[in-house]
Amino acid sequence: MTSQRQVLFMSLFRIKYIWLLCFLVCAQFAPIVTGQTTVKIYGSVSDAQSGIPLYQANVVVERTGLGVSTNQQGEYRIENMLEGFYTLTASYIGYEEQTLSDVRVSKDQAVYLRFQLKPEPIRLDSVQVFALSEYNNSPTQPFIITRREIRQTNALSLGDVLDKVPGVEISQTGSVGSSQKVSIRGSQTNQVLVLLDDVPLNDEMSGSVDLSNIPLNIIESIEIYKGGQSAQFGSGAIGGVVRIKTQNRFTNQLQVSSRVGSFQLMSIEPTLSGQYKNWNYLIACSHAETEGNFPYQYTDSNQNVIEENRINADFLSRNLFAKLNFNWRNHQLSVQGQRLKSERGLPGKIDAWTAYARTNYAQEMLGAEYQTSIRNLRVTANWRYSDALTENSNLYPDDADKRYRRYYKWNYQYEVRNSLFQTNLDYAISPWLCMKTGYTGRLLRYEDENLLTASSANQAKDVSHGFFLHQEWRVPLPKLLSQLVMTPAVRYDEMTFTNETDRRVEHQWSPAFGVIWSTGITHQVFVKSSLSKSFRAPTFADLFYQDARVEGKPDLASEKSTNVEFGGGFRFKVAGQITAETDIFRYTVDDLIVWKLGSFEVFRPFNTDALIRGQEYRLGWNAPNHLIALNLGYTRLEPLNKSDNTTTHDKILPYKPQDSFKGGIEVNWRGWFASVACRSVGKQYINEANTKAISAYRIWDLNGSWTFTCYGVQFDLKGSVLNLFGETYEIIKDMPMPQREWRLAFNFKL
Repeated sequence: MTSQRQVLFMSLFRIKYIWLLCFLVCAQFAPIVTGQTTVKIYGSVSDAQSGIPLYQANVVVERTGLGVSTNQQGEYRIENMLEGFYTLTASYIGYEEQTLSDVRVSKDQAVYLRFQLKPEPIRLDSVQVFALSEYNNSPTQPFIITRREIRQTNALSLGDVLDKVPGVEISQTGSVGSSQKVSIRGSQTNQVLVLLDDVPLNDEMSGSVDLSNIPLNIIESIEIYKGGQSAQFGSGAIGGVVRIKTQNRFTNQLQVSSRVGSFQLMSIEPTLSGQYKNWNYLIACSHAETEGNFPYQYTDSNQNVIEENRINADFLSRNLFAKLNFNWRNHQLSVQGQRLKSERGLPGKIDAWTAYARTNYAQEMLGAEYQTSIRNLRVTANWRYSDALTENSNLYPDDADKRYRRYYKWNYQYEVRNSLFQTNLDYAISPWLCMKTGYTGRLLRYEDENLLTASSANQAKDVSHGFFLHQEWRVPLPKLLSQLVMTPAVRYDEMTFTNETDRRVEHQWSPAFGVIWSTGITHQVFVKSSLSKSFRAPTFADLFYQDARVEGKPDLASEKSTNVEFGGGFRFKVAGQITAETDIFRYTVDDLIVWKLGSFEVFRPFNTDALIRGQEYRLGWNAPNHLIALNLGYTRLEPLNKSDNTTTHDKILPYKPQDSFKGGIEVNWRGWFASVACRSVGKQYINEANTKAISAYRIWDLNGSWTFTCYGVQFDLKGSVLNLFGETYEIIKDMPMPQREWRLAFNFKL
């Protein structure tokens, strides 16, 4: 423990000058104000005629320097306001400004303001109002899923939510509660970086993330970045990034969600939040369990149809999450903690049951974040510490049935302790130039142990530093009624991996450049392109893991990719809003890390090459007042193996569907909601030679809900039928999925 603290101290000491710079900047710009309150102004901006939300509309508080931009739902919020009376103005290019005066802000409750803007001819000599925004109309703009959309899906896990997104595939081993891992546009599951409040969740054994361990009731929004994103997020972002933000909106309310369903599913999620003076808090708990077993049938080698029940597929998860915010003047301090425990059975494949295999996962996390905004400057610093322990076992009794003793016994565990510090500075220099720079430092300690042998534990650590600089240049072209946005970025990462016998130092530069050109006001057309380089460093298991039949490789090269993307689309306001977009992409991956059975029947990691290219098409229509929404998406992939082996060169990579269609229609009417979603996935090869494949499948899901208020309490009743037509299918070979599943949910909020 003393050694760990010394290494962490030296890592933080190296960034003392960055802290000094942030302090001097804050001291120079910090205003002298009093009487700060925790309340905020929130609301929406929409088209007065059609009711369509206006994305990226500006809402400014006159004579204060405060301003925000609306999100994709046309919603906004302004925090850290003083008590008093204000004048707010909403503006959007091609619309008349709307001003609301004498808006009273008190410390007792938030103020809701709705702006409805009327279209007007464009005026070239108007003054542009700008504000810092996380979602700019740029080439790297993420696909955003809001909390409201998550709740409408009646999803139980994060994988259930992401599975509806075009270009995103979820690898799942069975029914509800089974392991879920994410792939974006044909990437490996360990090439997608998953962040919770900007803290990586990727496991240091496999490099991937089990999405079923992330509770939904703590999530405020999900951002999905497709393609290489190392210039912004560092190692592990070759395929893309899933960025999860926890709740930060605290109103005085108690909310309870409960759910029952197939396979003896039961879950309950109470959430309590509130505010008192300058303090606000959130406490979210969740408990979910399921037996997970279900009947299935398969055809054996003699062409006999066998009917059995899938066993050892149970799941149990408990989570406690708490967050406390303190607001004072233009400063916010946030402290949060989480404790998660889960246990599940590992049933194995249908021809080789592992009826006694289990996995247990426990994680504890503690973090703090400080943020201040001064005019067009925003400074953020956060620290996180987490301790995750995973134990896997297959300890069958000696008299167990022969079919359950096909694999040898195992019982091992690994622990990862992660200390992370980040600081960011966002500065809107002018209406046409914004800049973001920051630093990330991490100390990660890894230890694995085989509990069945007397061998000592393997230990390793990673000390890493990352510096990045992003710029956004917005070039207005008034004569063409258009805008040109350029986003140059660069990041430098230094990583030092060590264990008892090996030491490895790695340096990586990740440049990126994107450009988007758009024209039109009521009807918009845009064209975009981007070029970037990304990387993924090997995990500790890739480098150092040693066991009876498994050997890491300390000199293994990091994965590196070159990402090229070109796309375009339009947004037309006709009978609501029609959107269409297409992307053509090409990812060249050098030194792809794969595990193979090598000499002497030992599994080892190897480096090879791959090429992933394809197209993605999306079409959507949103009727006025959100009465009907239609979304369609199709992804065509060509994931090619570029290894030197002549028998596998230019073959399709295993478990990469070449065709994927996702679509759905939603209807909202007076508290009633209904949706029908379809997910169609083409055949997938399961071996490198492309001689074996699992069949294509098409899944239909039906969801419905009714929201009503009684005696001041809001109730939600939800029902879902998944795999409506009972399709027989597999996502992973010999691991069947249930033919039909139902869920009922009851929620109330007061």
